[in-house]
Amino acid sequence: MLLTPNEIKQQTRDLWRTCFHDSEEFMDIYFEDKYTDDNNLTIRHDGQVVAATQLLPYRFTFYGSVLRAGYISGLATLPQFRNKGYASNLIHEAHRRLFNQGATLSFLIPGSDE
Repeated sequence: MLLTPNEIKQQTRDLWRTCFHDSEEFMDIYFEDKYTDDNNLTIRHDGQVVAATQLLPYRFTFYGSVLRAGYISGLATLPQFRNKGYASNLIHEAHRRLFNQGATLSFLIPGSDE
């Protein structure tokens, strides 16, 4: 099943709502200001986004040098699809893209301690 970019965005937002406890106001800001189709990585099962992350470009200053980096944001998997390696696959793809973009660092800030 082929999904439109808007359907992917909405399903990614629904995934975020399921996995995180952010307010609708925060999600409105995030999905309007930070989210882009190109930066959203997904894994789909039967036409449904079951895991996703967004790869946000970031410039990091370290001892006066500006380094290209990426922020791995919103890494999430639906509960019934966990423990299948989907999050690991998304992180590997994010790192591959960062490497190809010339980034030297990546950051992942977890949404919880779990």
